[in-house]
Amino acid sequence: MNTKRAVADLLFNVSWLSSNLERFRRFVSQRRACIGALISVICLFLALRRVAWQEVVTGLQNADYRLIALAMIMQTGAVSSTALRWKALFYPQQELRARKFISVAFIGELVNSLLPARVGSLVRIYLIGQIERVSGAFALGTIVAEKAADGIMLAVLCLLLVPLIALPAWVWRTGVLSAGVLSLIVVGLTVLAPVRRFILGIVERLAATVP
Repeated sequence: MNTKRAVADLLFNVSWLSSNLERFRRFVSQRRACIGALISVICLFLALRRVAWQEVVTGLQNADYRLIALAMIMQTGAVSSTALRWKALFYPQQELRARKFISVAFIGELVNSLLPARVGSLVRIYLIGQIERVSGAFALGTIVAEKAADGIMLAVLCLLLVPLIALPAWVWRTGVLSAGVLSLIVVGLTVLAPVRRFILGIVERLAATVP
């Protein structure tokens, strides 16, 4: 009889803890949403408090909306193509959804426009890991490969422009520095390729410690 009562009490306590844990999670989620909204309002106020609204109105009146529409179309195409290129870096994981990559890419661009230090790439890594359930370490590797490819193409374009226009000295310095950094990255990735599974395992364990 005592055993049955103990089991019943244990089941009751487990049920009570489960229900209260769910309430606590909802409470934390609501508070987090409220804090996020408050931070957004404060940042919006700080960003707009010194705006010369008359100049904004004048600019809107004098703007060529055909060019604005064209720029929006081109930017949409650029971000979408970047997202599709990013998805291709996840080969051979073919079951990933292209529209999710495009959505995440646009969110990353929005974050880059609002926050310094280009943290949109970190947001992309986190979101694609949560949405598509891919390895965070692998997603980080694709971002590194993407940035390296961008840098290489930029260096190639600079070389192609040499016969056509006289580039400023700072462009040359930036190009040489970028080429050096990219060379180190490529060499490092080549050297580390044979032990990539071991390194990815370490990164995964470190990422698992982050809430």
